[in-house]
Amino acid sequence: MAEDTDEAVHFVQSEAVQAFRFQAVHGSEVKSST
Repeated sequence: MAEDTDEAVHFVQSEAVQAFRFQAVHGSEVKSST
């Protein structure tokens, strides 16, 4: 069960990192287009 929790935490962290990178890359584009 501890292993499942570690995998879930790692998955959530990677999802957050991807979302953060996406915002960092595309954030300025969205702001300028609106």
